[in-house]
Amino acid sequence: MTVKVGWEMTVGPIPGTESIIGTRTVDEVHLLGAVSGLVVGWITRAIKKT
Repeated sequence: MTVKVGWEMTVGPIPGTESIIGTRTVDEVHLLGAVSGLVVGWITRAIKKT
């Protein structure tokens, strides 16, 4: 996932993705989703340790 988001943020969408899904991808949303997932994972892990 890190490689995919990094690629999208620096180069642009992965070739062929837009033709497969039929619309433009929003790279910032993928970044936001990845960061949100990390934060939720850290919080969940911290709660389980207590």
